[in-house]
Amino acid sequence: MNFRERKEYYQNFDLPTFLMNPKVADFVGKDFGRFQEIWINDYKKTGHNVARMGLRYHWTWLGFILGPVVWYSHRKMYLMALGIIGIYMLVTFFEEYFNLGLGSVSFAATNIILALMAKSTYLQHIIDFFHRNREISGQQLDDLIASNGGTSKIAAFLFFAFSIMAIILASITGDIVAGHEISFLTSDQTTSIVTQRQ
Repeated sequence: MNFRERKEYYQNFDLPTFLMNPKVADFVGKDFGRFQEIWINDYKKTGHNVARMGLRYHWTWLGFILGPVVWYSHRKMYLMALGIIGIYMLVTFFEEYFNLGLGSVSFAATNIILALMAKSTYLQHIIDFFHRNREISGQQLDDLIASNGGTSKIAAFLFFAFSIMAIILASITGDIVAGHEISFLTSDQTTSIVTQRQ
């Protein structure tokens, strides 16, 4: 769908009927009832317009405490998790490059925004999944739901580990590009690396 088609699709979307589909409950799995209640309330408050529900924010403690990367990857929203890691890397790189000293503040602000967006973004993810696979039914659809829906603790752990490594890499790269001395390298080693890059 292009942007215009997507907007019209969401504006005319019948969310209550969609959420009554048992396949949607299968896709969400754990805590479906809690998500359903939140989404139906938002649907009513936005005048039955799903397109405006992205502007409805709800605090997600796990998304903030564990980090958005863990929350989104746990819900198998892998592209979103990768995008967040990319944001973290950019923030870390520029923090180190310009030596701003605002790393904790930047990460906290990013986590708050993404934690507030989590439930609305998850609904859009679910709607998009069923729209993409609207021509599929039966066992094939069940297999797709099993592989794409529910939760994955393994994915959450792997993405968390990857995000830590990516942030460390971005931090080191920012220091090297800026010519800063890296704590675990001697000044001669840092100079040598910077010289090789020039």
